Amino acid sequence: MKSHVRRLIITLLAIVVIAAWYFYKSKVQKHQSLQPTADATIRPHLEIQGVSSNLNQTHAAIAIPLGTSVPADILARYRQGLISGDEALSETSKRRYTQQQSFYGKIVDQNTNPIPGVDVIGSIDVIGDASTGVQTKIQKTQSDSDGLFEFFAEKGGPFNVTVKKDGYLMGKHGEGYQGPPGEKTTPYDRAILTMWKIHGAEPLVNSSIDSTIPHDGTPVAFDIASGKQSAAGDLRLNFTRSPSEVRRSGQGFDWSLKIEILQGGLVAENDAYPYWAPENGYNQDFSIDMSSNNVTWYSHLTQNFYIKNAHGQYGLMQANVYTALTPVRIQLNFVYNPSGSHNLEPSTEQ
Repeated sequence: MKSHVRRLIITLLAIVVIAAWYFYKSKVQKHQSLQPTADATIRPHLEIQGVSSNLNQTHAAIAIPLGTSVPADILARYRQGLISGDEALSETSKRRYTQQQSFYGKIVDQNTNPIPGVDVIGSIDVIGDASTGVQTKIQKTQSDSDGLFEFFAEKGGPFNVTVKKDGYLMGKHGEGYQGPPGEKTTPYDRAILTMWKIHGAEPLVNSSIDSTIPHDGTPVAFDIASGKQSAAGDLRLNFTRSPSEVRRSGQGFDWSLKIEILQGGLVAENDAYPYWAPENGYNQDFSIDMSSNNVTWYSHLTQNFYIKNAHGQYGLMQANVYTALTPVRIQLNFVYNPSGSHNLEPSTEQ
C-alpha cells in the first residue's frame, strides 16, 4: 500500500515539474517574439524615378508614403539621416515645379479620324513670388490639320488639358484619354484624346428593374419596358450559389449567373463613349461561373451591355448583381432607342 502511495506521489511531482517547464518555455518564447530582430524589419517599397528600392524601416522612413516617387539624390540624403521624411517630401514637391514640362497630344474622333481646329487649353501650376506662392498658368492653342497640338517650355507641375469643339463631346471624367507608356509625351509618342462626333440626339426611353431573384437556379423573367416580373418577359435570369446560405461577410462561395435577352441579344460594353450600339456581335445570353478558388473572386458583379430586343430596338443595360445577399438582389438600368436607330447619344450632354 505504501509503495502504491509512493508511486502516486512521484507521478504527481513529475506532472508538476513538466507543467512548470512548459509554462517557463512558453513565457520565454512569448518574450522573444516581442523583441525586434533584423529578420522582422518591415521593408517599405518606394519608387525612385522608375527604379524600385527597398528601405529598412526607420523613424524617417515612416513619413514617406509607400509608392511615393522620390528623386535619387534626395532619397540618398534621406537614407543617410541628413533630412527627415517630411523634408524629403517637401523637396520632392518643390523640385517638380522647377522641371521643364511639355505636353504633346493628338485629337481624333471615334473613328480615329484627326480633328482639326479643336480649342485646347493647357493649365499648369507654377511657382510665383514669395507673396503669391503657387499659381495656375494658362496656355491656349488649336489642333492642326492632323489633329496635333503641343504645350512646352514651362517650369511647373504637369499640364492639365481640356478640349472643346462644337459638334463634338469629350468625357468629363477622363474618358477618351489614352496616355503613352510611362505617361511622358513626346513629339513621337503623343497622348491620344478621342472626342465623340455628335450625330444628333434622338428621344430615348429609360426603364429599370430593382428586384430579387432565387439562388437555387430557378429562372425568373422580367419585362424590360415595364421593369416588372413577367413569365412572358423578354429578359430572363438564372442564378445558382453553393453553399446555398452565406453565413458570414467575406465568405467565398461558388456562384453562376446567366442573363438572357429572349429573341434578342446582348454584348459586353466597355467603350469610353457608349453612344452608338454596334450592328453585330450580339449573343442571346451572357454567362459567368465564379469559383471560390478564383484568385480574382468577387461577389458583386457590375457590367454594362449593349442590348438588342425582340422589337429590333438597340440600347444599353447597366447590371448590378449582389450575389452574397439572400435573396440575391439585382439592379438593372436600361436606356434604348424606340425608333430602332443605333444612336444612343444623351441629349443632356449636348
